[in-house]
Amino acid sequence: MARKYLLIFSLLANVLLFPALCVLTHKAEYDQKILVRLGLAEPVRERDWSAFSWESCLRNLNLDVDVVFLGDSITRGGSFQEHFTNVRICNLGLSGDTIDRMQNRLGMIGAVRPEKLFLMVGVNHLNNVQDDLVTIVTKYEQLLDTIKAEYPHMTVYIQSILPVNEALLKSNTSNKDIAELNILLKQMAARRGLEYIDLHKLYAINGSMPQELTKDGIHLHPHAYKCWAKAISEFIKL
Repeated sequence: MARKYLLIFSLLANVLLFPALCVLTHKAEYDQKILVRLGLAEPVRERDWSAFSWESCLRNLNLDVDVVFLGDSITRGGSFQEHFTNVRICNLGLSGDTIDRMQNRLGMIGAVRPEKLFLMVGVNHLNNVQDDLVTIVTKYEQLLDTIKAEYPHMTVYIQSILPVNEALLKSNTSNKDIAELNILLKQMAARRGLEYIDLHKLYAINGSMPQELTKDGIHLHPHAYKCWAKAISEFIKL
């Protein structure tokens, strides 16, 4: 009988306490959001479990590479190892990646221990996040601060954003914004003493990506990576 009453008491306690815990949790989250808006607290960044799994796989492989390419789908589409057979390359391009998302997966760099990093990011920010250009550069600098703090001996190269073919792409991304952002990125690289590689000028004709070089207005055909590889060849050598 005593066990029966104990079970009933336990069930009643759970029924009464659960709503209270939900209210307290919601209030704590709400209070945190208020503090963040007031600039009194830093936003809590949720773990990207897909990125964490990717990083874990890389660590388990125990890779030791020379060069990492970090970027979005444009980077992902490049078979850079085919162009540079004498260096060990890891392509960490991820479709749809933005500066914000990239912050969550910088551990992948440490998993493969490169000497050099070639970075390209920004076009998805222009298209999807729609931050103003100053905010994008600020976030870019924060990304570089994190990279420098975690990998102080790694050499970082800033690659310009490529032009798009607006007629094919039909999105929020404009070549005008890309050109203006590239100017800001070049200035940022100079301030930080980093090498800026202007890939934009290799692809732009009248400020636009030629149709014969792109599949859909933004992604490159395989043969279009040849001039990219040629442009970085002097920097990729160890």
